[in-house]
Amino acid sequence: MTRLVLFIDGLTGENRQSVLIFDDLLFSRNRSKKVELLAKVFDHTSHKFCKGFQMLTMGWSRKTPLCLFPSAC
Repeated sequence: MTRLVLFIDGLTGENRQSVLIFDDLLFSRNRSKKVELLAKVFDHTSHKFCKGFQMLTMGWSRKTPLCLFPSAC
């Protein structure tokens, strides 16, 4: 993680503020029964467990358009 932050920090100038944004997204599949990698996951917005997929997305912003780095969990 430190190498990533140093790499991203090197892409910006001294006078710009950069931030990393992490977001976990739930793809709900409550009606599915036999889907590969389907899991029981906790939805923190409804405070309930449901069947589906969870995706972690990392974004980097420096007050310009957001750069996204998606990764599967």
